[in-house]
This record gives sequence, structure tokens and C-alpha cells, in this order.
Amino acid sequence: MHIRGTSATAALAIATAAASVFLVVRPATGLPFVSDHDFDRVESRNKRYFAIPTAKYKETIVFEKGRKPRELWRVPGWGSCAYLSNDGEYLVVGYEGVNLLEPNWKPTTPMLTFFMHGKQLRVVPLSALIRNFDSLQGTDQKEWGMYQGYDGLHFAVETVEGRTLTFDITNGALVDDTPTLILRSRDRSKSR
Repeated sequence: MHIRGTSATAALAIATAAASVFLVVRPATGLPFVSDHDFDRVESRNKRYFAIPTAKYKETIVFEKGRKPRELWRVPGWGSCAYLSNDGEYLVVGYEGVNLLEPNWKPTTPMLTFFMHGKQLRVVPLSALIRNFDSLQGTDQKEWGMYQGYDGLHFAVETVEGRTLTFDITNGALVDDTPTLILRSRDRSKSR
């Protein structure tokens, strides 16, 4: 039997050789098992640090990149909506649904969890971000706002109420609550 001009035996030998080369060339990192999906990895903006989940997402481990990545610290659980600081010291974990709340949301739903080197600093509930729950938009899933990310030692979120809330990442405290300067198009149409 021939497969595209080559024998089946030769094709099997080539495939076996290619697989063994892949296994030999692949670097041994010593990292705990994680899935091969990119969404199972969070990197700092400067790409010097990354966080990955352990098997079954029981912990998040933060590493410093290098030829052999160095483990820095761990926290319980895994949040795929997470932001790692450029110094690898801080991790802000957002709501799993990112900007959309599930139908069973409550005012106590955690929206931001601040960690410093493995220690939980503060959990910020939805009620600390939204003043008027009637402002949440959508039918089944409600849009609450969006994560803006880091600005130095601050982390900001923008709410559907037209506010930008800025938190100090060293303690999770709210440091600024300002009106959002640019209204999104749907907000402009409501104000007419």
C-alpha cells in the first residue's frame, strides 16, 4: 500500500521519528501539569512573570521567567480573568464572567480579589463597584463594566454607571472614583 508515493512503513517511520524528535527537543521545565491552552496562563505586561494553574485548578502558581522558571508564590484556586503586576508581586483576580454577570449574581459577588506575594489582601464585592443595580444592562447576563488593568501601583475598572474606580494594589483600597470621560455609544444614545 502506498500513501502519496511513499510506503506505509516509511510514513510510519517518519511519523515516529518526528514525534521522538519533538519529545527530545521539548525543554524539561519541571512545571506542574497544566493544559496546553493559552487561556490557562496569565502574564505580566513586561512578560517577565507568569501565572499558571496546577492540575484541576486547585492553585495558581506565579513564576519568574528564565531558562528554568523560578516559582515565586502560590494562591488557592485559579482565576482566568487575572492580572499579574510587572514585578510579579501582585495578582488581581477578576470575576470569571469578566464583564458579564451570570443570572444568579448577588451584591456580594466577588469582582476583584487582590493578592500580594501569595497573601490575600482584599475582596471587592459588586456592591462596592455599582451604586444602582438598575443600571446593570442585559437580560440574562448583566453587563457591569470592564477591567482597565494596571497603571503603576493602581488597578482600574470602568462601570456601566460611567465611573472609573481606581484601587491601590498594595492593599486593595479604593483611591479614586471619577466620572468616565468617554461615554460608550450606547450610553450616548440613552442620554439624548
